[in-house]
Amino acid sequence: MKPLKILIIVYSLAGSGGEIASLALADGMLALGVETHILYFHDSIEQDINPNLKCHLVDIKSYRLLPKKYRYQVFAKMVDRYIKAKIGRLDLIISNLNQCNITMSYSKLERQLYVIHSTFSKAHNIDISQLATDENSLPSEIFEQLSYVDKNIVTYYRKIYAKHPCICVSHGVEKDFKRFFGDITQTQTIYNAFDQKKIEQAAMEFVPSEDNYIIHVGSFYPVKAHKYLLMAYAKSSQRYPLMLIGKGKLEAEIRALAISLGVEEKVIFKGYQYNPFPYIKHAQGLVLASHYEGLGRVLVEAQALAVPAISTDCPSGPSELLPSRCLVPVADIDALSNKLTDLMNDPKKYISSFNSDLLPTNIARQYLQFI
Repeated sequence: MKPLKILIIVYSLAGSGGEIASLALADGMLALGVETHILYFHDSIEQDINPNLKCHLVDIKSYRLLPKKYRYQVFAKMVDRYIKAKIGRLDLIISNLNQCNITMSYSKLERQLYVIHSTFSKAHNIDISQLATDENSLPSEIFEQLSYVDKNIVTYYRKIYAKHPCICVSHGVEKDFKRFFGDITQTQTIYNAFDQKKIEQAAMEFVPSEDNYIIHVGSFYPVKAHKYLLMAYAKSSQRYPLMLIGKGKLEAEIRALAISLGVEEKVIFKGYQYNPFPYIKHAQGLVLASHYEGLGRVLVEAQALAVPAISTDCPSGPSELLPSRCLVPVADIDALSNKLTDLMNDPKKYISSFNSDLLPTNIARQYLQFI
């Protein structure tokens, strides 16, 4: 009997959460004896690739010259031709992230799944706080209260998501998905995969020169709420410095804010780190201040290294990973400040255990059971 053959599609092999999760899932599939391929659309590689993983690049770059109305449809034909010629018949295609899911919605290939990595309403800036709805509101009732622009967004993605089953990376993501789209397709929550041994090994590659610090890992974008984090840190005891790992368009603004708050000497800007795990391992604690997450990958990575972690109780993710003692309301500067002070005073209080159900082979089995 031939082994199963699976293709995982991602936009690139960069160091973002969706790509990291996809490669961890691929490792799990390989460990189960599944012939595993990965196909990516943008030539960017920032991760170590399993030598047994068959990688394929179909570059979308030249297709960006086409009008958006036709771009993905034309590109999908190229992707289909490549898969048929170079990979062959597949038992499952797992598509990740927005541009990939849009592209594959035009594909004629069968046996596809979309993976939904973020909360739909938050990712598309749909303000649900103004809607007169409750937990039992039907998607049609929500839809009627949306603005004209938001209705167009929901309609557009409804056509995409209805074509194939959808895997959501947290129960919060699935709940939000169903709130807007209802039962347009089969859905199931399957968390991202985390290779604890690989995380532990990476964390031992070096010892940072800094010690006794609190760490935040995340790109400098609005969703990560660096502004609120710095304002909370400025009001905390500041017992330990705050280390920020990441890059992004808001970095200059956050550096300026640190100066205006008078904490520039206490905030360490480390920039993007190819391997952030030694910094996480040697931190006194980790903090996540996001406005929203799909799952909150860095929280599990902290658990894998037995590092104390606290987070905002943002939509989807953190409350499914951390006990309630580790959570504070979103954008509540005083609550986050108090929690930071307590974390610095008594870090062990905020250690929570790694869930072995998230290991790559266990997550891969869930995908195989789904099909």
